[in-house]
Amino acid sequence: MLDGVDRRSAVGRRDYALLLLLVSYGLRAREVAAMRLDDIRLKQNLLHVPTRKGGHSTIYPLSAPVGEAIIEYLRRDRPAVDDRHLFLLARAPYLPVSHWVISERRADAFAPSASRWRGPGRTRFATAASSASSSRHAVQDHWRLRRPQLAEVDPRLRQVALHKLRQLTLGEAEDML
Repeated sequence: MLDGVDRRSAVGRRDYALLLLLVSYGLRAREVAAMRLDDIRLKQNLLHVPTRKGGHSTIYPLSAPVGEAIIEYLRRDRPAVDDRHLFLLARAPYLPVSHWVISERRADAFAPSASRWRGPGRTRFATAASSASSSRHAVQDHWRLRRPQLAEVDPRLRQVALHKLRQLTLGEAEDML
């Protein structure tokens, strides 16, 4: 999905950064759209997500690829305006990118796979599958699960999750789900 983003253009670099946030952290389009410049804490390598589902906020370690993509977008392409939203439209008027635009960009990124399942669940499933190898507590914290038993991942299911993730990247998982 990310390999298909043309990072030679300003819009491509912006889209790459926001898609990385969706894929790397399993964030929703609304959460990415609401992010502000102050939510990226580069000196501490932290990512603050203030508008999680259910009114919660979360702080994650900022991964190097995500941080580099955001820095590149900020240095090269983000318009110099007073608005504090992280992602802005590429043309005037420089308004914040809406969650609709982010959802559209996600769908466009999945389009080359010829898959019928292109919605937000696909990126969230990819994040869940990758977290299947994480500890139960890490999964519970990441997905904000109230019941600890929901975060328990049977070792046999880890292999199934990773197999499904591979199939999703190939666009062949519709029959499996």
